Amino acid sequence: MLPEKRVFSDQSMSGKSNRTYIMGGVVFVLCLIFFMNSSGYDQSFSHSRDEAKHMQPMSFADCRKAKIHRTVGDFQNGGTELLYAEKNLNSKSVVFVVGGGNGDVVHAMTNMYGSNIFVFEGIPKRYEALNARFESVSNVRVLPFYLSDVDEFREVPVEVEDTVDARSAADKDEGSSGSEWGASRDSGVSAMSSGKSWTSSGSETGSGSLLAPPPPPERKMMRVEFKSLPSEVQRNGIHTLSLLHLDCNGCEYDVLDYLTSHKNRVEEIQFAFATEEHTEDALTTYCHLQKELATEFRLRYRYPYVFESWVRK
Repeated sequence: MLPEKRVFSDQSMSGKSNRTYIMGGVVFVLCLIFFMNSSGYDQSFSHSRDEAKHMQPMSFADCRKAKIHRTVGDFQNGGTELLYAEKNLNSKSVVFVVGGGNGDVVHAMTNMYGSNIFVFEGIPKRYEALNARFESVSNVRVLPFYLSDVDEFREVPVEVEDTVDARSAADKDEGSSGSEWGASRDSGVSAMSSGKSWTSSGSETGSGSLLAPPPPPERKMMRVEFKSLPSEVQRNGIHTLSLLHLDCNGCEYDVLDYLTSHKNRVEEIQFAFATEEHTEDALTTYCHLQKELATEFRLRYRYPYVFESWVRK
């Protein structure tokens, strides 16, 4: 009988040991999931370009529960081409690009479609580089201000390298797509100042890391001019905007809020997500705008909290 008791005792101990290992594994997995979620990780964010084109708008409730992702690796690995590719544009189309960046998106659109493009860049150094790059391209006009819902000046934090007086040499785009427009024109100065300010600027364009994000660049406040979207549309006699591209570190929401509350003739809107660094209560504002956009537009592609596009139904 003694051997039988020992066998029974060994099996019991073995069962307890297995249960201990299982419970330990469960606790480890739960801790790992918690850690990854607390770091802003979500598998739904990792998706291909094709998946981005088939995403659906979120409900307002689901949108409010979502996490804001701070990495744009997926977008850079195949998504940036969607900013200019597969557009319903031609040589008669009118495009507004608010926030010209280095001009590569404008260059691509000009080569692919020959559209008439207005580039709005309020930071002087960036404006001068863009103006130099496109001075011989007659269908591109570069303007020294951003767009918003009203005419005003704002104190905007910009990267220190964009405030230095020394101008970097800019590569020039050559040729013309046949438009009669000039390369640039001077802007009148508005006396209005609202005192609005942002707390940061510059789109997060590095692939980044959720666990070790790159340090933010040094910034300096600069007074920048903004003009209202409707005034610019009327001033230039524009009937329909084929594409409105917004990447201006916060002014996106001012323009979108105006568009969703007024009748407009914009065929496609693509915009960068403005984070809490750029605007107050960014997620709530974004969720509200998404809900309003869905009444007249359909989602064309979406890289969550990085860049997305909506086309008129």
